[in-house]
Amino acid sequence: MAETQNRRSPVVLAVLLFVVAAMALGAAFFLFDGAAILKDYTGIDLSAFDWFGLFGTAPDPEPIVRPAPPSTDVAAEPRLLLPEGVSQSYALRVWQEQIDSQANIVKLVNGEIGELRIQKSDPGPYTGKVGLTVVLTDGSSAQGELYMSKRGKNWYFEQISATRQAKVGEDDDAALGAEGEDPATPLPAVEDVDVAVLSTIFLEQAKSQDVFADYLEGRIDRVVVRGVERGPGTATIRVRMHMGGATADGQIVAVSADVGGEPMWFLARFAKLTDTDQ
Repeated sequence: MAETQNRRSPVVLAVLLFVVAAMALGAAFFLFDGAAILKDYTGIDLSAFDWFGLFGTAPDPEPIVRPAPPSTDVAAEPRLLLPEGVSQSYALRVWQEQIDSQANIVKLVNGEIGELRIQKSDPGPYTGKVGLTVVLTDGSSAQGELYMSKRGKNWYFEQISATRQAKVGEDDDAALGAEGEDPATPLPAVEDVDVAVLSTIFLEQAKSQDVFADYLEGRIDRVVVRGVERGPGTATIRVRMHMGGATADGQIVAVSADVGGEPMWFLARFAKLTDTDQ
């Protein structure tokens, strides 16, 4: 039995020595950052196998990046803003009427018209016509007519021309042309007009009722153009209105829009600024 114990002693001693050596090696490996040395020489990264945190903190995994949802922000389409009583189709008709009046409106914007002499006013309950003589700055003159219509409680300028040979469009309130005229020309689609400019035309004309009443009720005898001031997309025509023995300074404001690649002018504001004695 003693012999058996003697045989086990070297084995036990060897095991103890192995354990002590392994612990010493592990301590040295830990103290001298053996993991980094091993990675530098062999490329093996023990931190990937570091389940117990012995070799430092493993790098955080890359965060999951969720794709952003597609943007739902769409630029708001301009809306047609009209005063009460004005239908979209009537607004489009006025747009076309003023396009058809470009020859005369452009003369006014370019300062080629020196004076408008009112000949006769013919107001009705819903339509109005003002006969006038247009005197150009070169001394020539021509007969013309200015047309208005009433929608809701307001009057709106439609057209200025020598003659009204054809009615334009069929709006919701029925066309205003007389019997025997040419067939109505089609209205433009709302997608084909500058709705911001068209809205401005009607909102400004809704503020011009005092001057429209002066025209329709025959209180204005003549309008003398005193100058034109241009701005970005606008032209302000300074005028003096002669009203019997009195006068009043005012302005007619035109706004421009691109129509089919060409600049067009539209009359928007008719304002009386001051009364004078001159």
